[in-house]
Amino acid sequence: MRLNPHYPASYVWTLGLAHFVNADYQQARKFFEEAGTDQAGLDLVPLLATYGYLGREEEAGKIFDLQLSRWQEWHPGYPMTVRSLVAEFPPFLKQRDRDRISDGLEKAIGRRLSLRSGASIPGPVARLAMTKALTRPTP
Repeated sequence: MRLNPHYPASYVWTLGLAHFVNADYQQARKFFEEAGTDQAGLDLVPLLATYGYLGREEEAGKIFDLQLSRWQEWHPGYPMTVRSLVAEFPPFLKQRDRDRISDGLEKAIGRRLSLRSGASIPGPVARLAMTKALTRPTP
């Protein structure tokens, strides 16, 4: 980034993701916000999870609305749930990182999802089944 002062937003987003998996949520928030929310190719899931860990409900609500509108555009007719968001997000190698995304989303938007769509939030058993599905080798 020092060599290219006009780096793309994805560079900053990746730095935010690195801080997120290290549980440095303040720094992750800084980088995710710097990357912006108007970039079509950048996923808002880790920013939502970061807001969940930081208890920033108002900001999470705004990002939730934006993510929901994108979801409805990309997946018409399919409900957006914590499970579907985690499944869409690029899988992490380590289980703790997948759990961190899922737990942060539950904190940030679990209640909103259940109020808007009647969707249930996956508990530990559902999360385990989802993890097995994500890590299952493809034939």
